[in-house]
Amino acid sequence: RKTTVNEIINYTMSQIRVMSWGSTVTVDIAKGLLNCNLTLNVIRFSRVLVNLLDNSWHATKNLAAPLISLNVNKNADGISFIIEDNGPFFFNPDDAEKQTSLSPGLGLAFVKNAVKGFNGRIKYEKRAEGGTICNVWIPDSVEKENK
Repeated sequence: RKTTVNEIINYTMSQIRVMSWGSTVTVDIAKGLLNCNLTLNVIRFSRVLVNLLDNSWHATKNLAAPLISLNVNKNADGISFIIEDNGPFFFNPDDAEKQTSLSPGLGLAFVKNAVKGFNGRIKYEKRAEGGTICNVWIPDSVEKENK
């Protein structure tokens, strides 16, 4: 269904804020994006973001000064939801057998499949300062003017 960035962030953060680590997550939405339209399943997409934020918490939970952020930016006919942390770079989601935690890695498999189902893309990078940047790009549904 048609939704807005604001609705997605509010629904996601309502699930995160109740966690013991929820207050460590900072949110920054680029100016003018709150009411930007997207067409997707809000519950499913918020679960994508919650899973990625949870991974960031697991990566930073033993740090004295953990950084977990969720940033939203507009680019290339879509919206990027960028989750960043300062923990160790986590395993390649396509290479689950090298995983070091007790989790079976199903959260990242879900993320990959859900993003693909939204015609989006996901990219993981190492932060220069240490940590992970996860960029989830989703096409926007802003109606284009016919020329």
